[in-house]
Amino acid sequence: MLTHAHFDHIGFAERARTELGVPVFCHENDAPLARHPQQYAHERSRLRYILGNPQALPVVWSFIRTRAFFPAPVRHVERFSDEGTLSVPGSPRVVFTPGHTLGHCSLYFPDRDTLIAGDAVVTFNHYIAKRGPQIVTGAATADSGRNLRSLEAIASTGAGTGGCPARRGISAAVPV
Repeated sequence: MLTHAHFDHIGFAERARTELGVPVFCHENDAPLARHPQQYAHERSRLRYILGNPQALPVVWSFIRTRAFFPAPVRHVERFSDEGTLSVPGSPRVVFTPGHTLGHCSLYFPDRDTLIAGDAVVTFNHYIAKRGPQIVTGAATADSGRNLRSLEAIASTGAGTGGCPARRGISAAVPV
């Protein structure tokens, strides 16, 4: 189950699909992105963030060194839409949280009182090497305003996330 299809999330999905026969689930808006992980919408130049935040260079270098920027495209995904539950173990409820990508979804497991937020909210932003609850910078986010509004959908689940950033407040002062 992909919360979204950015290069750093699809990882070994194609290998699991082809070698193990594991279906890959992805929101219908991100299905094209799964096939072309380098072609994603973003608000600002990635290079601007990398050059303007030298403290992030070790993180970016580790992505380059491990080839994280260059995953195998996912040739086939099982598409799902904005709402409902997925027919997989745990039966997660789809919580549509667009903004980071156009098809970003969080996955809520009510019986476990757990929510997987993907990159709708993060505690480390690798483009600026900043820790703490925030949304990802415009270097990797399609629509920051929409991303911030999607946090309401996460909060509305009432998931008892304990130390989850959504419970402590999100920094809206993210450089976009």
